[in-house]
Amino acid sequence: MIRWIEYSGRGPVHLFGNSLGGAISVRVAGTRPDLVRSLTLVSPAMPFLDPRRSTQSRMLPLLAIPRGDRIAMRVLSRIKPEDMANQVIATCFADPTRVSEQRRLEAVEEIRIRYELAHYIPAYLGSMRGLISSFLRAYLPGAGSLWRIASKITAPTLVIGGRQDQIVDIRVAPTVARAIPDSRLLILDQVGHVAQMEVPRVVARAVVAMLDEVREPAAARPKRLSRAVRAGVASVRSEDRRGNQHGPARVAPA
Repeated sequence: MIRWIEYSGRGPVHLFGNSLGGAISVRVAGTRPDLVRSLTLVSPAMPFLDPRRSTQSRMLPLLAIPRGDRIAMRVLSRIKPEDMANQVIATCFADPTRVSEQRRLEAVEEIRIRYELAHYIPAYLGSMRGLISSFLRAYLPGAGSLWRIASKITAPTLVIGGRQDQIVDIRVAPTVARAIPDSRLLILDQVGHVAQMEVPRVVARAVVAMLDEVREPAAARPKRLSRAVRAGVASVRSEDRRGNQHGPARVAPA
């Protein structure tokens, strides 16, 4: 990511990251603040130590078993791509009916292609091992901790979490907002792991509001009362399936 921003010559950029992409974005913004103008994190996969808080925990035993990739391949080969797509959608979305039929069919085709790739399972398990390793390092001394890197972020940041997230512990988003000095927190009810896909208008409005705020001269910005309010919890009733809004945001101290 850093190399691409440097190569493109577009920095500093408005950086968005979801899930593992959120953790990567934290690393970019914390280690190269000169490349990031603003940061938006949607359900960032930042470290947490309670595996019961994620549906991905069922894959953990395979990481400790020799030749776990072969076992995983045998298990996956028994699951039809259609069933796997439905499982993924049900895990990522609080309301799977928000996914259009066209997108569901595209997901089925993507999974079918993955099944045909010899490197798919080893790459997936390798990514999981790397993620767990970074989680453990985050709570050990050293500069490689993602939480220490997050505390060095200087860009204005918006952290968004879905209350029904089944992949990342819902407690992570408030913790990330507290770790980043100039942060705003938005917790959405009836939203899962991919808020930008589930309630795109709500997410877009929140991002635009942050950009409008940071665009103002510092002297013209509303004075914030406290750190608690700055890293407070914003709760918005989510869009319905037609995209209609149900009311304004409500902000409360964290």
